[in-house]
Amino acid sequence: QKQSTYPGPKACKGPCTVAEAKAAPQWPMWHEAMKAEHTTLEDNGTWRLVKLPKGANVVDCKWVFTIKRDANHKVARYKARLVACGFTQNLLAIAAAPRTPD
Repeated sequence: QKQSTYPGPKACKGPCTVAEAKAAPQWPMWHEAMKAEHTTLEDNGTWRLVKLPKGANVVDCKWVFTIKRDANHKVARYKARLVACGFTQNLLAIAAAPRTPD
């Protein structure tokens, strides 16, 4: 029987939460990585802060932190990505959403 290769939630390559990142001595680097990601998302027009419309279906998001290393395994940079947690979507709202013709 083949076993799953999924490493599980504790296999983070950096802090697993923002609270862990803030508590780490590398917090200034993580904070800079978060600001860079936020700027990139705004510059690309893929994210903006808006007032929540009444009855809106909100998709949660979370920060994913990764330490990027060079060929000698030295820290090359701290990377932070803001990712959508699609599993929090309301399936009824998705089913009722207007669709565009293919």
